[in-house]
Amino acid sequence: MTRDDELRLHAYLDGELGATESIEFERRLADDAELRKGLAELRAIGERIRNQAATTKRHRACATGS
Repeated sequence: MTRDDELRLHAYLDGELGATESIEFERRLADDAELRKGLAELRAIGERIRNQAATTKRHRACATGS
């Protein structure tokens, strides 16, 4: 996977690609297992970050009695 592919993956996940560019990128995803793996890894990282943020928020709420 190239650096450009990595940047496009991030842009795709962040909703920063235009409609035409998204469609073209999705076609590439359909044909490229490595690209799909990269997308899955980035989604998993995002999920871990969201879960950690939620856990931290709950801990802080418990600590302050809120």
